[in-house]
Amino acid sequence: MRYKRLFAFFFVAVIVLLYIGLYIKNEMIADSKCKNLTDYLTKFSLPISFMQTKENLIKISKNLVNYLINENVIYAEIRFAPYFHTEQGLKLEDVIDAILEGLKSEYVKTNLILCMMRNLDFEKNLEIINIATKYSSEEEMRDAIK
Repeated sequence: MRYKRLFAFFFVAVIVLLYIGLYIKNEMIADSKCKNLTDYLTKFSLPISFMQTKENLIKISKNLVNYLINENVIYAEIRFAPYFHTEQGLKLEDVIDAILEGLKSEYVKTNLILCMMRNLDFEKNLEIINIATKYSSEEEMRDAIK
């Protein structure tokens, strides 16, 4: 009797995990029903929800560098919208600095492309431009990524 209950528990657990996996997949993949850019960008909500702390941004950036190294990439330009990572109070500078920290590598040269979003108001996009000037000189960028 005990083994039947244990088997039933594991069976239910597997079903739940499969359901969660399908839900996550559906939440992250844009299909043919995707109507526009705004609809497409909703697919980033789940992964971005994990990218709201300096620690996680550094860790994810380091994972990206390791992936690039394993793929024998020697140069990469990373495009992202910093505002998506400020939902829990990070400042834009903290977001960018965390990404730069995680991208430091002697094996892969990386640069950032900071994206503005058309669904954000003008002032927020202008703030990204102003912050980008802090990192804009070639020497500063080289030093930040070394």
